Amino acid sequence: MLKKFVTAAVMGIAAHSSAYASLVGDTVTSEYIFPTVGSVFGSRSDLVGAGVEVNCPADAGVFCSAFARPATIDIGGFSIRLNEAAGSAYSGASFNGIRWSSLDFGAGLGIVGFALTTDLVGLSLANVSFTTDSIQFNAQGLDFSQAPYFVQLDLQVGAIPEPASLALAGLGLSLLGFARRRRVR
Repeated sequence: MLKKFVTAAVMGIAAHSSAYASLVGDTVTSEYIFPTVGSVFGSRSDLVGAGVEVNCPADAGVFCSAFARPATIDIGGFSIRLNEAAGSAYSGASFNGIRWSSLDFGAGLGIVGFALTTDLVGLSLANVSFTTDSIQFNAQGLDFSQAPYFVQLDLQVGAIPEPASLALAGLGLSLLGFARRRRVR
């Protein structure tokens, strides 16, 4: 009975927290990373709301100057979508892509996975990496000279356990196991 109650309580808290997690209303940083993973060519911060957050070349600035063709970035509650017109290619530099950071889903929540949808030939899951609050892709050497392309990253959000919480959870489970063991004897 206690086991069912504890399981239901944990599931309810997890479902409640992630049901309200979203990037809408938050400020997200977009960084064009080039020519190495440690080099930021240009960056900008945008408030996430309805519609497209970044419209290049209409939006001025160094970040937009990194795009060879007109491009848009639409950041949703749990997704990021880049569209760029045909006519160029990513250079062969060791890193040539975009990182989105400050992806704040709320206390104790973060990115735990993602799904990639794209028609940019050569871009695969191996080109994408993430942390609990950022995601990036490296399109090194990929060509889009003949066709426009899109990259969509659907973010999977979940609870990120804190080390202290893990220790307390382990201690609590140990005590429950000990109490049950004593009761069985």
